[in-house]
Amino acid sequence: MKYARLVVRPDPAVAPRLFRLVADADYVAETRLLAWNVAAASGVTGLADVRGDGARLAAAIREEPPVASVARTQVAPGRHVFLIEVGAGAIALLERILGSLTREQLTVVKPVVYRDGRVHVRLVGTAAAVQGAVDGLPAPVGVDVRAVGDYHPDAGLAREGLSERQREALEAALSLGYYERPRAATHADVAEQLGCAPSTASEHLQRAEAKLVRGALGGP
Repeated sequence: MKYARLVVRPDPAVAPRLFRLVADADYVAETRLLAWNVAAASGVTGLADVRGDGARLAAAIREEPPVASVARTQVAPGRHVFLIEVGAGAIALLERILGSLTREQLTVVKPVVYRDGRVHVRLVGTAAAVQGAVDGLPAPVGVDVRAVGDYHPDAGLAREGLSERQREALEAALSLGYYERPRAATHADVAEQLGCAPSTASEHLQRAEAKLVRGALGGP
């Protein structure tokens, strides 16, 4: 059984405006797709956790013709839960992507994260199913395979509490040699790969490391 983490980049020239709103609007920091339901007759209904200006996003989404309905609940300052229904056949690219990821012997590990114009998705399944999902993505979609290997449930649970950005920081640090002895990289090196300030990279690493340590020791 294989595990893969992908970063999918739809071509902005052909990506639906709805995607650009939830994934790349300057007033949305991150959208996490928690669950979805695909019905051939009625379309796609998705439940999402949004960090950003929820009222502004809801107003923009309601202006999109493919959207049949949208409901929003604010659960904390700057954090909102959305229930969005998109009509059948309205967003061909989305349906083609979902079609590639919805196949036998393959599971999409939720949540799916939308940020900075990209989709961060985790897959678990047979090697053939994972490869088939990657190969089956439509041409206007670029794919970066960020991690792949055998699936271990305990490792997945340890990572579950990490945000995508914290996971990216750890992977960058590991690949650059930050955890080697002697250390082969600095916070500045990690920051350059992440495209952020060294202080931000340091904060991501410290929070990620704290979560992993608490998880390993059984702490809260």
